[in-house]
Amino acid sequence: MPDAGAHYDKFSRRYDLAALVLRRFQRQAVAALRLRPGDLVYDLGCGTGLLLEHLVAAVGPTGRVVGIDLSEGMLERARARVAGAGWDNVELVRADLTKYLPDERADSAIFCLSLSVIPVYEEVLAASVKLVKPGHRMVVADSWKCHGRWYHPLANWFIDRKAPWVSANPNNEVGACAARYLKEVTYKETMFGVYSIAAGICEG
Repeated sequence: MPDAGAHYDKFSRRYDLAALVLRRFQRQAVAALRLRPGDLVYDLGCGTGLLLEHLVAAVGPTGRVVGIDLSEGMLERARARVAGAGWDNVELVRADLTKYLPDERADSAIFCLSLSVIPVYEEVLAASVKLVKPGHRMVVADSWKCHGRWYHPLANWFIDRKAPWVSANPNNEVGACAARYLKEVTYKETMFGVYSIAAGICEG
């Protein structure tokens, strides 16, 4: 995979500030997983760990959360977040998701604001569905262009302008890609179409 981690090593200090406005979106994304106490969930492209508190709350003390990222800079901040919160059921792993082979398949997995910044996002998604138990859920919560509603041109204009700042591809097809690798996919828009949530079932 191209070294997307190098960019995010540099960006890690600013990332939390950029993502603070998206806490409601993050909660909605985790809710779409339909997690239960005791579940094992993978946070794919976990970054600085902003999603961890929502995942930990959803799986409870008997559940486990594994955060995976390629950027060591991002993971350093995530480790500090985990240590500060005292979460003993969170594991952080530095890995390339196209090659990651865990010992155990998860009950569910989520990409939150991570897949669209990976140049080989389709390859990553194809590999990642195999990390989840067949018949269980995966969520892709991200930013991709939509069409058909009156506000979509404005949302797409905003996506074009924010994409370079987060090193994302503004013309990514992450939303369509989710439908190719997941079954029974449902879509939900938020923030007037700037962000969307795709939720579906893994078969691999």
